Amino acid sequence: MKSILRKKEKAKIGTVLDKNIIRKLKEHALKEGKPINALLEDAIMHYDQLESLDRIIRLKALDSFLSIRFDLSDKIWKTVMEEEVFGNEP
Repeated sequence: MKSILRKKEKAKIGTVLDKNIIRKLKEHALKEGKPINALLEDAIMHYDQLESLDRIIRLKALDSFLSIRFDLSDKIWKTVMEEEVFGNEP
């Protein structure tokens, strides 16, 4: 994934990471032939995309579930609707 950030928009930060994370970052950077900052930028961009995708998937699952017709008797519906959700007695 090509970085969408231009060089003049970049800023240097300092952070503390677990040594194993740093080791993994270095391994991936070497394997992919990229600097660590490029890997971190890509990871953050992918994370943002996954967060949006996750929301879309959840909404589609909800829509699919709600489109199912439930053939329940009136007695069962009444029982379900009168059930105390939080376990408090009326």
